[in-house]
Amino acid sequence: MQEELETELGGSKSKRMYEIKRKLRRKKVPLVLDDVDDKDKLEKLAGGCDCFGSGSDLATLDEESLDDWECALEEYERTPPERIQDMHDLIQDMGREIVRKEAPKNPGQLSRLWYYVDVIEILTDDLGSDKIEGIMPDPPQRAVVDWSGFAFEKMEWLRILIVRNTSFSYEPKHLPNHLRVLDWEEYDGNKFVSYKKAWLAKQKVITIEYDDWDKSYAKLSSWLTHMQNHSPGSYFQVLHDDFIVGNTVSREHHQFHRFFWTFGQCKEAFKYCKSIIQVDGTHLYGKYRGTLLMATSQDGNGGVLPLAFAVVEGETLTTWSWFLAHLREHVTDKNGICLISDRHASIKSVVANEALGWQPPHGYHVYCVRHIASNFNRKFNNTKQKEMLKKLEKFRELSPAIATWIDRISKEKWTMDYDREGRRYGHMTTNLSECINKVVKDCRTIPITALVKSTYSRCRKYFVECGRQAQRQLNEGQVYCSKLVKELRKNQEQACSHIVRVYDIHSTRFEVEETFNPITQRDGQKWAVNLNGHYCQCRRYSALHYPCSHIIAACGYVNLNYYQYIDVVYTNEHILKAYSPQWWPLGNEAAIPPSNDAWTLIPNPTTIRAKGQPKSTRIRNEMNWVEPSEHRQKCSRCGAEGHNRRCCPMQSERESCSNH
Repeated sequence: MQEELETELGGSKSKRMYEIKRKLRRKKVPLVLDDVDDKDKLEKLAGGCDCFGSGSDLATLDEESLDDWECALEEYERTPPERIQDMHDLIQDMGREIVRKEAPKNPGQLSRLWYYVDVIEILTDDLGSDKIEGIMPDPPQRAVVDWSGFAFEKMEWLRILIVRNTSFSYEPKHLPNHLRVLDWEEYDGNKFVSYKKAWLAKQKVITIEYDDWDKSYAKLSSWLTHMQNHSPGSYFQVLHDDFIVGNTVSREHHQFHRFFWTFGQCKEAFKYCKSIIQVDGTHLYGKYRGTLLMATSQDGNGGVLPLAFAVVEGETLTTWSWFLAHLREHVTDKNGICLISDRHASIKSVVANEALGWQPPHGYHVYCVRHIASNFNRKFNNTKQKEMLKKLEKFRELSPAIATWIDRISKEKWTMDYDREGRRYGHMTTNLSECINKVVKDCRTIPITALVKSTYSRCRKYFVECGRQAQRQLNEGQVYCSKLVKELRKNQEQACSHIVRVYDIHSTRFEVEETFNPITQRDGQKWAVNLNGHYCQCRRYSALHYPCSHIIAACGYVNLNYYQYIDVVYTNEHILKAYSPQWWPLGNEAAIPPSNDAWTLIPNPTTIRAKGQPKSTRIRNEMNWVEPSEHRQKCSRCGAEGHNRRCCPMQSERESCSNH
């Protein structure tokens, strides 16, 4: 076999041996050696421990073992065929039962469904989930499923669908995109078009609705100039490169490089919002590849405010430097802005450049805590320990390696306790950017000019809705926004049970004690409060900029109005000012004059997307787990959450034991 492999590979003997080892190193190989009873022979034939992949089996045969094999084979040959089939069915049923025990009371959370009773129940009552990857019902008698036809909508990751001896009241109205095997004896699968036909039809619809992809680039500058004339304060910049045909620079065409835009209304609104900016990037999924960078903020009522956008070639040091420089120069010159992002090396390098204006006192860069948790999980592969990141001291005690790793990240960058000035307004993640990602997800598949038009149209609609809401609440006499009012009511209810002790004759310093909590079965804690210093030891006030229950209790003790401790950003008057800037209709697009440039802008031909079905737009990992109560990935080997069978720690332990 080795000689045949060497002949196929060609080249020198050393090169052929290297190629053989390289090909086998990552494969799981069963290796049986005959009549090998010496260690030197074993090493020469099998090589070292690194010659084969994880999980490989090595067996040596001597005369006794060969006799055992021959006896076993003779007995197998004498076994009746029906008994062999019974053994196969038994093993198959055992495997199915093991899978079923993963969620015996909730079959909708299983990865594979064989039992027709479970399948009928899930399809009839629409109890499916994105955990289901295979459905294969085969009831002994004809079964009928009375369903709506939409049950497969929840099964996003369904890959195998094999239906036998089953009738349905309606044909399916939806099949998942990830479906790879469809064997349905009573259903004509040709009613669902192929991926290629669907893609071509979609491109035709996009062309009809939003214009041709290449023409969209040509119209970009003229539309932006028209928009800027109707939206004072708006800014855009389109960078382009020379278009080279052969060895000649074209005078008629320039190719697109990158593009930044912001609306004057959003810039004006930011003056009345929280002094925070979150930045993030997301991929474009149209005909041409690219990355959409976004900057977002938040008003006092929790509304997400988009500030600026950019279409770039990727998240690199150059693109982030260019984007953040434009953000500081053309969007806001406000000092003390808290910039929240992930720990992307490019962003950290850009922020460190003082010339760009993101160093104190102009700006304060902090990290998203969920990205830090994700970084920890990738390094240490332990989801349960990752959950302890919320309690820093206990987290550091887990191991010296963990303590060293977390100490390298400045506490001021990611912890609430060390945010002394409350610059984050309680924002520990980049969820605002994720919200905008979700809003513009359908826009990431359309031509570039249509993408910009969509951001203009959606911002206009959003401003009108938020402005009307703030105006309505002001007319009703509501000074503060509805979200704050709800939080203050909760704090007032808690303050009624607090015990307040005054500590000075001016009644400014207090000790506020919480009473016994019947839910947690814990005695209440004591907190120091200084009304003159706008301080509470619990740090919720300094983080959120509105009174906690302890400050409300202290104010009630001295008959003081606690509204004076509320940040002005939470007032409806401030929110109304944020959304008051006017948006103007752009009129008939046919009347937009063409660009004055002597050349035509075209897309970069090197960024055209490759043929074939693209990969999933979302890679699921631990970042998708928001709450502990959510169903998480469970290992089929050890039963623990947070990893699968291939990444199981028990696998590495078994390998180390077998090596010894």
